Amino acid sequence: MTALLLSLMAGIIGADDAPADSAIDFAGRWYTQEEKSIVEIYDCGDGSPCGRVVWIDPDQENVFTDDHNKDPELRGRRLEGVMILSGYVRTDAGWKDGKLYNPENGKHYASKIELEADGTLLVKGCVGPICKGLRWTEAP
Repeated sequence: MTALLLSLMAGIIGADDAPADSAIDFAGRWYTQEEKSIVEIYDCGDGSPCGRVVWIDPDQENVFTDDHNKDPELRGRRLEGVMILSGYVRTDAGWKDGKLYNPENGKHYASKIELEADGTLLVKGCVGPICKGLRWTEAP
């Protein structure tokens, strides 16, 4: 009986630590805009989303390695497996304060993610107050 009571109390106390809807409602595989690659979004381990490139369209030319990375030691690594989304904080409107890595130019951008009513994922990369949104669609 004491163990059950302690278990229930721990559940109640722990419930205040995170919002009830803290699960990532868009975890899974997403085609990037124009379906040139697939990013798998998953829990980073802290309840926030991370995303890695898991597939690149084989018809793409010269986009399989991280040639534009600012770190010379990372240039030449395969893009499949590279984390491009991290560091997000949940808000009522979605996720913000994240980082988006663009392998096409090797730069990181401030980022926001929102799951839209139509089922698309709006991924925004921002420089200061100016943001560019990319619509991703769910992949198989």
